[in-house]
Amino acid sequence: MKNRQALSSSKKAQIKFGETIAIVVVFIVLVFFGLIFFGSTQKEGIQEQLREKVQLDAVSVVKEVSNMPELHCSIAQVEELNCIDITKFASFKRLFESDIYGNQANMSYIHYFGDSKIYYTQVYPAGEPGEVDDEGNPVEHVLWDNHIDENTESSDEMQVPVVLHNPVTDRRAFGILFVKVYSRSIE
Repeated sequence: MKNRQALSSSKKAQIKFGETIAIVVVFIVLVFFGLIFFGSTQKEGIQEQLREKVQLDAVSVVKEVSNMPELHCSIAQVEELNCIDITKFASFKRLFESDIYGNQANMSYIHYFGDSKIYYTQVYPAGEPGEVDDEGNPVEHVLWDNHIDENTESSDEMQVPVVLHNPVTDRRAFGILFVKVYSRSIE
């Protein structure tokens, strides 16, 4: 009889031990799934914050470019709003491309422009020589294009309507200034 009680209590102990292990396993599985769910929601939140930061950076770059005296039109020392002097634009672009001053200029302006692409296209009058390519698309006049690397994604392009003034011919045209900010994607 004692043997049966000992055997019975041994089986009860084994069953209790098995139940405890099963509860621990279920608890670990629940914690694991909870961590996966929490991690995915955190990732989505971080991606949203990154998108907002990139959009704010794009607005900041647009503001910087719009307020640069290096590009503004001025008549009798009065600056016009939303006007780009295309001769100043071309000179400023040549500064970045220069073998002598290019690196220094890039280092000076990277603080303002960051990892972005800044360019304009002429919209009206359309079809002028030098303003359209062979397929009739507007030509992009690029001032700054600083890709981080191949693994970057860009924000939506910020578009600002501008007047394009050529002081040599004293002609004006309507154009759009584009700013695209690049960022690294979160995997």
